[in-house]
Amino acid sequence: MTDPYRLPKSVKPLHYALTVKTDLDALNFEGHVTIDLDVLEETSTIVFNVADLDLDQVSLHSEALKTEQIQIAEQSFDKDLDRCTVQVATPLPAKSKAQLRVAFKAPLTNKMTGYYYSHTEIDGKKVYYTLTQFEPTDARRAFPCWDEPALKATYDITMISREGTVNLSNMPVASEKPLSKSSGEYDDSVGKLTKMFANLKTESSEGGWKITKFETTPLISSYLVAYANGPFEYIEGSYTSPISGKVRPVRMYATKEIINQTKFALDVNVRCLPLYESVFDVEFPLPKLDTLVAHDFDAGAMENWGLITGRTTAYLIDEVKSDIAAKKRVADVASHEVAHQWFGNITSPEWWDVLYLNEGFATLMGELVILDKLFPEWNAKVAFLTAHLDRALALDARRSSHPIEVPCDDAKKINMIFDSLSYSKAGSVLRMLSDFVTEEKFLKGVSFYLKKHLYSNARTINLWEGISEATGIDVPDIMDNWINKIDRVLYPQERVKKLGKQAAEANSPFAMTDRIGLISDIMLLGKSGMCRTSDGLALINEMRSETEYLVWDGIASNLGTILGVWWEMSDVVRANMNAFRQSLFSPLVKKYGYEPQPDESQDDKQLRTLAIGQAAGAEDPEVLDELRSRFKLLVESGDHSRILPDFQSTAYRIGVRYGSKAEWETAKKIFLNPPTASARTHAIYAMTATREPELIQETFKFMMTEVKTQDVLYFFLGLNSNRKTRRQLFAFFKENFDELFKRFEGTFGLGNLVKLSLKDFSAQGDLDGAIAFFKDKDTVKYSMPLEQSLDGIRANMKWLEQSNSDVIDWLESWTASNKKY
Repeated sequence: MTDPYRLPKSVKPLHYALTVKTDLDALNFEGHVTIDLDVLEETSTIVFNVADLDLDQVSLHSEALKTEQIQIAEQSFDKDLDRCTVQVATPLPAKSKAQLRVAFKAPLTNKMTGYYYSHTEIDGKKVYYTLTQFEPTDARRAFPCWDEPALKATYDITMISREGTVNLSNMPVASEKPLSKSSGEYDDSVGKLTKMFANLKTESSEGGWKITKFETTPLISSYLVAYANGPFEYIEGSYTSPISGKVRPVRMYATKEIINQTKFALDVNVRCLPLYESVFDVEFPLPKLDTLVAHDFDAGAMENWGLITGRTTAYLIDEVKSDIAAKKRVADVASHEVAHQWFGNITSPEWWDVLYLNEGFATLMGELVILDKLFPEWNAKVAFLTAHLDRALALDARRSSHPIEVPCDDAKKINMIFDSLSYSKAGSVLRMLSDFVTEEKFLKGVSFYLKKHLYSNARTINLWEGISEATGIDVPDIMDNWINKIDRVLYPQERVKKLGKQAAEANSPFAMTDRIGLISDIMLLGKSGMCRTSDGLALINEMRSETEYLVWDGIASNLGTILGVWWEMSDVVRANMNAFRQSLFSPLVKKYGYEPQPDESQDDKQLRTLAIGQAAGAEDPEVLDELRSRFKLLVESGDHSRILPDFQSTAYRIGVRYGSKAEWETAKKIFLNPPTASARTHAIYAMTATREPELIQETFKFMMTEVKTQDVLYFFLGLNSNRKTRRQLFAFFKENFDELFKRFEGTFGLGNLVKLSLKDFSAQGDLDGAIAFFKDKDTVKYSMPLEQSLDGIRANMKWLEQSNSDVIDWLESWTASNKKY
């Protein structure tokens, strides 16, 4: 049976000769592609993907028919499916070769999909550059192609660009020279372009053009093809392959004002590449690995083979001015994307329903296995629990949850499955399997899997077969329940109190991972009504002597979940909750202080950051005064020295939340001219923390008129976190829906906008309002995050209904017994 959402199987691409000319002044691009085809079945139609491109000079050639050009009887477009159908007068015979040639052009946009432009300011001047973002289905917006992951082909990529700019692609540069007036010295695609570009200035003219040819790629899926053009600079390192002894260059590219903040990411890439080669026993197959840092980027980063791309917050840190959280994020992202160079790039998913094979595995390897080898002091194996397992369980508990392997036929729906279940639950399930069979045998099985499917595609069963071969265990049978079904984690109710008391003992038999898991599980049980939420609060109350940062992080996270649902609690209840939180975290602030100590551990640094943030959120007057005084110095004199990286985010937010116009303007200045990428994000959260009505409206206006599309999500997150602006945010979202949809259509950010507009609502009126608003909308591109958000509201309402008096009574009782807070 033919799948209407998949391209016909009568032909498949073998090789692309792709030439792209980029004009950074006019902000447009044009090009020509010659695609070698293998005709598998006799056919009179050639169907390929294309979107938002103007096509010209479409021609088809057949070796078997001995004709220079086959007559095209008809050419049609299906905009809904992003397809072009070419009907030929004479059928192409089966088992023959053909060649499709197409010229194309389009404007460069800033939509962060396809081939798009980004910009920055250097020396007071706006500077443009271009890059690609093709995953999952946007290569078709850059050139005509067979845009499905299973249809791998090789690529010869040529770029024509302004002299003085740098061209990048998956492979190293094979040659680069000024563009000649004569088309005779170039191959077919470039020759056609030189005729089309007759008005281009040559090497003897001011502002001339150059032509850059790259080496041929291995077999690669279209979503992993990448290229970029702009005034890039680079820093370089290298690593020696433990398998072959070859030395490969590793580079970080960026514009000159930020290139000096890429050194840490470069170090991570250089260090983790040989580790991946060793654990997979498969050599990195490309001659180089580059990473390009972009100012406008939809996701966090993208694993394009040989040319990773990512946003500034994912790759930039200042070793002196950035906090440990920023450093961890860069290491996570860098290691995650390098993992994809094997798992996803060498062996790719056959279709997007097995996306988790890509993302779950890169999450496990990049953020646990390899990260733990690079930075053992970060305790990645335990941090993985709070970073991924809790997130996955929270989403998995909703009715709108989906199995890890999820059917996804329509390309419009693919972006929606890039969620916590494909990353966090998948990574957690793979970790369970690794623990079950042992990490050594698990990785050996992965090596078998990769070697058996080099440069090809695979499905779930293929990975299980590899691990079965390494272990002698029937992995497919074990994994069927974990992958294709939705599971729940439960403790017998009668054991909850006993477990809580044991965890709180000084010589507890519970390991750190057990203590974190216990807190999380009991809170989830409380939310489901299978125990009292106050049992979780009582457990936390008993664990105040805890010394490990990651356990405290779990405590803070679970208290934050309660605060999110009970966000409209009365002033009396809020005062009681704040007193309880102060009793937990204020002593830690006194213990660790505000200034770093010589030779302190990473755990101590992170505990200081967490404690200050939590105590400030609980409105501890001493902590608030300290932070406000430090921010005041910045406002009045521009002196940033008293706001240390460890508590920069909290100091910014508190300064603006309890300040006025001057404090908000200071945060705005930092946003516009940040000392680090993380300071820019912290400034956003500060601007959105204001409680002044006029400044709230100014923040909304600023967000829509002065902020890059990629940063709008940070503003949404901050405004949703501010209980004074949460409902205003959803009202704003509804009022500006058409404009926001236009800006975010086709990006990963669209679903996140919906989620952040509805996050933490817990009232019937909010649910009814959301349902009414979306009732007449075409939600096909965000139906999954919408349904998950509505389920989230329903779950919050149920939790609040069954546990409100329980929580209020427990807090009142605790406060009565602890008057000093």
